[in-house]
Amino acid sequence: MDTNTNEVSTKSDTVKFFSIFEVMKITGLSRVSVYRRIKDKTLKAIKLGRRVLIPASFLDDLMAEERADLSKNGGEE
Repeated sequence: MDTNTNEVSTKSDTVKFFSIFEVMKITGLSRVSVYRRIKDKTLKAIKLGRRVLIPASFLDDLMAEERADLSKNGGEE
């Protein structure tokens, strides 16, 4: 098992989740920014007990959208 993700086996597939800290490292966002994006629903998350987990597939889609936006705008923000 990869130590950077949490894996949960389901009937059909293995679903991967990232912790808040892992999302911070991947995206370069601060902890506050990650929670702010969860609150305003731009970042999907689930709460499992006291843990907040972000589905890896959603994070992949979000990063792909950001890359597309950057290439469309010529890298300018």
